[in-house]
Amino acid sequence: MTHSMLLKYLAPISNKHTSLHSEMGERALILGVSAFGHDSSCALIDATSGDILYALTEERFSNLKHDGGFPAASLALLVEKIDTEKLGWVSHVALNIDPTISIDRLKTELLNCLDAETAQLLVGELDKLLETSDIFHPDYFPLNYLEALLARRGVESAVIAHVSGKISWYGNFALRHKNLKTYLQAKFPGVNVVSVGHHQCHAASAFYCSDFKNSAVLTVDGQGEDETITLSIARGTEIGLLSQTRWPNSLGALYMQLAWYLGFDGDPRYPGLGDEYKVMGMAAYGKPIYVDIFREMGRVNEKGDFELIFGKHLEIAPVEGCPGHLQPLLAKHFFKALGERRSSCEPIEQRHYDIARSGQAFLEEMGVAIAKHLKTLCPDTDNLCIAGGVGLNGLMNMRILSEAGFARIFVQPASGDDGTSLGAALHVYHVLLKGKRCKPLANAYLGFDYGNHAIRSALEKYNLTFHEPESIHIEMGRLLHEGSIVARYYGRGEFGPRALGHRSILANPTLPNMKDAVNARIKHRESFRPFAPACLEEKAGDYFNIDIPTAYMLLICQARPAARLQIPAVVHDDGTARLQTVRSDLNSDLYQTIFEFNKQSGVPVLLNTSFNVRHGSRAAEPEVAFAGDRE
Repeated sequence: MTHSMLLKYLAPISNKHTSLHSEMGERALILGVSAFGHDSSCALIDATSGDILYALTEERFSNLKHDGGFPAASLALLVEKIDTEKLGWVSHVALNIDPTISIDRLKTELLNCLDAETAQLLVGELDKLLETSDIFHPDYFPLNYLEALLARRGVESAVIAHVSGKISWYGNFALRHKNLKTYLQAKFPGVNVVSVGHHQCHAASAFYCSDFKNSAVLTVDGQGEDETITLSIARGTEIGLLSQTRWPNSLGALYMQLAWYLGFDGDPRYPGLGDEYKVMGMAAYGKPIYVDIFREMGRVNEKGDFELIFGKHLEIAPVEGCPGHLQPLLAKHFFKALGERRSSCEPIEQRHYDIARSGQAFLEEMGVAIAKHLKTLCPDTDNLCIAGGVGLNGLMNMRILSEAGFARIFVQPASGDDGTSLGAALHVYHVLLKGKRCKPLANAYLGFDYGNHAIRSALEKYNLTFHEPESIHIEMGRLLHEGSIVARYYGRGEFGPRALGHRSILANPTLPNMKDAVNARIKHRESFRPFAPACLEEKAGDYFNIDIPTAYMLLICQARPAARLQIPAVVHDDGTARLQTVRSDLNSDLYQTIFEFNKQSGVPVLLNTSFNVRHGSRAAEPEVAFAGDRE
C-alpha cells in the first residue's frame, strides 16, 4: 500500500451518512469491529435480518500479516460502501472485547493480595478513576496516587509493585477501549456502541453461521479478556455458557510457545503467534516420541477444565514491556530435555520434526478430551461448532469429529480474531435486538469484488501482456493440465486465512514435483509446507477418507491409497490432506475450473494455495486492487 493510500484510509471518517440515512428511514446496520489484538477486522450486517453484507480483515489492506492495529482501512472502505451503495445507516457498533470482564478480574486479584478493607478502598478509588483517567503510567497520576494510598496503609513495597502492575495492565486495557468507544460515537453520532465478550464473539461467529438449530459450542484460543476456552450449549438464538478455562491456563499459548521454540518468530509482540500452522505442517515428518514431556505440561482435570502444569517444563513469567501481565513460557528443564531453541536461520533437524509431532499429538489429545467432556454436558445434541484460533488446527478438528461423539461439525472459516468482528455483530443482532435466526453462512466470500475493470487497469498500469479468452475456465483447465501454474483473482475476496478459489494460485496435483516447484519458485517458503486439494464435492469420497463436506479447509483427513499415487502434490508426507470440497452452487467459478481440468486430465482435483508469497520475499507490495482480499 502506498503512503498516499494509507493517508486516505487514516483520514477522518465521514459521519454524514448516519443522520442522512436515519432521516430517510433506510435500514439499520450493525458494524462489528475487532481491534488491538491480532487479525483486526470489520464486519457489516443487516440489523433487521442478520444478513452478512461484508467482512474484511485489515491485513488485506495494510499488507501487515496478522495486523492487530485499529482497522482504519477496513472501516473507511465500509463507510464508503455504505454511502455509495446506499446500504443504510449504522445503528450499532459491536466491539469484540468487553473490558468489564478484565476489570472484574483485576478486582478479584486485588482482593486476593490485599486485606479486605484496603482492597475495597482501592476498588472504590479505581472505579472513579476509570471514568476520568487517560492512562495508568508509572510515576504519574493516577497510578502514583494509588501507590501512595497503599503505602499510607502500610502495604509492603513488593505488594505495591505487584498491585501497581496489575492496575496498569488491566486499567490501560479498559481505558483503551473506552477511548475507542468515544471515537466511534463521535464518528457515528447517535450510535449504540456495545462491548461483547471475546469468547462470546467466537461462539456467536460459529453457531449463528452454522445451519444447526442446536449445538454444543467449543471456543479455544490464546486469550480473550480472561478466558482461554469456553464450553457452551446453543439453541435457536441463545448461547448459554457451561464452563470456562481462565488465563494463564491456555492451550493456545502453549502451542504458540512451541512454534517459537521451533524457530518461527511470529509477531514481535507475541513470539510464535501466526506461525502455529507451520508446526502442524512439520508434524507430518516426525514421530511423537516426546509426547510425554508435553503431557507433563498440561492436562484436562476431573472437572473437564484444561490446566497448565507449572514447574518442571513450564513457568509463569512477566511479559516484557507489559507491567502486571504474566504469560506461560518454556522453562529451563524443557531446553535441557529437548535442546536449545532453533534459530529461524538454522536448518530443521529430525528432532525438530519429532518435537512438532509430539506437540501436535498433545494438542489433539487435549482437544478430544475437552470435546468429550463437552459432549457429556450436551448429551442431547450431535452437533458441534468450533471457533477461536486453535480451531484452525485441522488435524485436531478431525480427531474431535472422529472421537468425541459428535456426528456433525461446523468450524468458523475465520476462527481467529478476524472472525470476532462478525461474531460481535451477530451477537448484538440475536441477543440485544432479539432478531430471528439469521441465514447460515453460504460461503466465505464476504470481501470486495474489484471486477474486470480494476484488474484490467492494474495490468495496463504495469504494462503486462494479457488477453481475455472466450472461456476462461476452458483456458485455465488446458493450462493447468499442461503443467502451468495459474493465479486466479475473481469475485469477492475470502474472509478468513484460507484461499478458497477467488484469491488462489492453482496447479496440477498429478505432477510429483509440483509441490516443490510452487514452494520454491512461487511461494518462497519452507519445503515441508503442504498444499490443499480442492476437489469437486461429489468426487471427494473417491480420493479422501471423509464423508462430509469441508468447504473451508478446516478438516485434515486421510487420502485414499490410490489418491496418494494419483495426486501426490496435495498429499502430505503422512498421507493426510487439508481438503476443500467445492460445490457448483456455492463456488461456481472454482467448480467450473476443476470441472474443465477434470475433462482433460480425468482428475477432479486441483492444488490450491493463497495468492501471495512468503512475507519479506518480494521487493514491492501490490496495489490495493490486488492486495485488498489476499490470504
